[in-house]
Amino acid sequence: MIYLFIFLQILFMPFVKSHKDSDLLSLGHEAYKERKFNSSANYMQKVTEVTNDATTKAYAQYYLAYIYLRDVIDPVKCYSEAHASMKNFEKGNIESPRFYSRVLDLLGDYHNRVGNLDSAEFYYHKRYLFSKKNGQSDKVISLALTGLAHNLYQKQEFHLGENIQLYALGLSANEIDYSNYIGFLLSKDAFSAANEIIQKIDINKKSRINSNKYLYFLALAEIKNGNYNLAIQTLEKYIKTTLSARKKYIDDINKDTYLLTHFYIARAYWQQAYCYKALGYLNKGIEVLEIALKNVKVSMEAQAQRNLVLQSRIYRSLEEFHLESKHQTNQDFLSKSFDVLNQYLQNKADTNSIIHSELMYNYFAKAEQAPELLDKDKLYWQSYIHLKKFISKQYYDEDQLQHLASLKSLQDQLIDYFSTRFIATQKEDYLLYALEIAENAKSYILYKRNKAGQRISVDEYLAQDDIFQLKKEQRDSPLLLPNDIRSYFKKHYTEKGKSFLSYYLLKNKLLIVSLSDEKFQLHITHLSNRDLKLIDGIGKQLQASDFFIERSFIDKLEQLRMLLLPQNILKMHQESIVVSSHDKLSSIPLEVLPVGRNRHYLLEDHAISYAFSLHHDLLVKGTITAPNQDLSILGIAPFASKDLPFSSKEVKNISKRYIIDEEATRENILELYSEFDILHFATHANFDNTSNEAEIYLFSEGEKTGLSFEEIEELDFSNHKLISLSACYTGIGNYMDGEGVMSLQRAFAYSKAPSILASLWKVEDQASTFILKEFYNQIKKGSPKDEALRAAKLKYIEAYPVARMNPMFWGGMIISGNMDQVVREPWYNTLIFMLVLSIVLFGSIWKYVHSKRTAKQAEVTF
Repeated sequence: MIYLFIFLQILFMPFVKSHKDSDLLSLGHEAYKERKFNSSANYMQKVTEVTNDATTKAYAQYYLAYIYLRDVIDPVKCYSEAHASMKNFEKGNIESPRFYSRVLDLLGDYHNRVGNLDSAEFYYHKRYLFSKKNGQSDKVISLALTGLAHNLYQKQEFHLGENIQLYALGLSANEIDYSNYIGFLLSKDAFSAANEIIQKIDINKKSRINSNKYLYFLALAEIKNGNYNLAIQTLEKYIKTTLSARKKYIDDINKDTYLLTHFYIARAYWQQAYCYKALGYLNKGIEVLEIALKNVKVSMEAQAQRNLVLQSRIYRSLEEFHLESKHQTNQDFLSKSFDVLNQYLQNKADTNSIIHSELMYNYFAKAEQAPELLDKDKLYWQSYIHLKKFISKQYYDEDQLQHLASLKSLQDQLIDYFSTRFIATQKEDYLLYALEIAENAKSYILYKRNKAGQRISVDEYLAQDDIFQLKKEQRDSPLLLPNDIRSYFKKHYTEKGKSFLSYYLLKNKLLIVSLSDEKFQLHITHLSNRDLKLIDGIGKQLQASDFFIERSFIDKLEQLRMLLLPQNILKMHQESIVVSSHDKLSSIPLEVLPVGRNRHYLLEDHAISYAFSLHHDLLVKGTITAPNQDLSILGIAPFASKDLPFSSKEVKNISKRYIIDEEATRENILELYSEFDILHFATHANFDNTSNEAEIYLFSEGEKTGLSFEEIEELDFSNHKLISLSACYTGIGNYMDGEGVMSLQRAFAYSKAPSILASLWKVEDQASTFILKEFYNQIKKGSPKDEALRAAKLKYIEAYPVARMNPMFWGGMIISGNMDQVVREPWYNTLIFMLVLSIVLFGSIWKYVHSKRTAKQAEVTF
């Protein structure tokens, strides 16, 4: 570290204009070389007091900040001097851009040290922008990006950090960049790619402090692959080489680096403990955790947040290991873990994502041990609150989804706990807690995208002038408390005569939460392997069917109805039901389930629509403005003259404005789409059940081309009344935990379309033409969209009675989002209604008067 000081001296001294300043600085440098850090700081302090040059003062303040951060370990003084240095460099018009860049980096290091990770991100990002703007070398820019990426890694924003690290690698592939990149690869379980890089590096040649970090990464890869014995050996080698390097370079390293080695060693022992646990050696694991604790306690003098977090984790691990081994101890390790985190919380106004993550796990662990149920209630709910806050801190959709998926087991346990508490107590709040957690796991990104706008790319992130402003614009899924849920449903459901169904699949049971007449109910169906196969099999058969089904398939639908529609749901009297589905159930429309004799379907009793989740439902309710007098509809049929001959008739049936065949190009649609209330696509589509790749096809001279999932989600359909996708498989796709089915329907929802009509399976050309013609007739008469689709399907069944036996022809079209009417009812409908009402009232009055006269005559006669 002394060599760094000498380098900085050579770098800056030419800018010093005063001999007196130069002499004091030289004395400060000499004192530092002799490891007289307080004396060095005193000389630098004198420079700040006597110099009249802003740049020289900034230089001395930087040195002071560096000493306070790395050698004397006084973070408060470090920040004071570093911030003053930055201001003085700016005041002196930054005569040394490269040095100013280092000041920004030091400010980032300070904030990273004390746990202000958002502030650290701000300064690392500012350093990158400054270095790029001032034409600094690729190596300098790469180092700035690496600092930013490392900070994002600590915040567990792995995908964004990895992309930034790749950008840095493209500029200057150095040792630090590769070590960070390996960390990102391992964070998303990319073991092969990480191993490939590790094997290319000659680990044994690395001898300086932490230059052997590749050994640590190699051990992590071995742990991920289940090679625990090998991982233990690798971690042991890592610990020995770290200790050896520290001893060898003890005269060169600063105090901060010395303390950091204790952190590295503690972290390695902590990982080792879990290897022993996996091998069944819990007592050995406890022994290793105790060594880890001793080392991390030494490292705490560095006042670094990551050391504090590791200490909290070690305490929590000790609690876990002792409980599992039934090893008696008089220490409350979990309370100590909380105490460590409270040391941080007492001094911080803002809690970063890492602390939220730790608190989430701590509260969950404490709830598991709490003897009183009321304590469990509070602790589990606190765990969930911190889960939401942790997820909300990430920019990238991919990072949020990765964490939601990794935390699915924890979320499922919370849902199971609160639903069980509701059954035991019949206290509605417990059920609404379970509902909030379940619905939050269905469309987290969809809510954020609709509220905050489009996703951000790496280039857009790096180009941001103000990272704090970008953070303020983040809008994540709200926390819905029981009273919030009651108020919402009363306004948008009970008062409008609607009911609500929420489905959630746990490992071996199905939770169904229903709302009808302001009453919430819970039905739990325990699922056997046969039931799970039935659900999976029906979904696959619906997708694969070519409109011909065996008679036994209807019997399977009846079996499924018994799982999905218990008696309390069948007794719902509301005409409209909104369904929030989940996982594999998302591919099965409830309206095709038979609920009575003679093939009587749920469709005949209720108008069914679908919500991506309760949280998204909050946004789309009320998004459509007052109904229009007339509708502008654009019909789109790119393949009318090819393999979709009925599509021409379909679009002509619904609108006078349409583009067919060669007119239905991507370019024309992108030019015209914003001019219409409704877009109706009668075309082909493509989807992939294993990825998010999907596309709606449009006309082209060569290969099929159109609008992809990614392109659709970047558009804005918020001012449209409806997007209608009359194309095969537009409602299905890859299922993602924490988000749902990544279908074309969801792509349009990402683009803020308030209502989307889609198909869950293959579209039969003639049937869709008939149904959609009637659907739009009903829409134009002023019917709500769900009622319009129901009426259209029932009319089709009436016109083609044989279709009653085969729901494949009419059941695949579903509608989601806002179901409000989009056209005012015609004036004559209102007139007819008033006339009928007048006749009914006149008849009632006449009947009442006549009955009174008859009664009076009978009285006189008597």
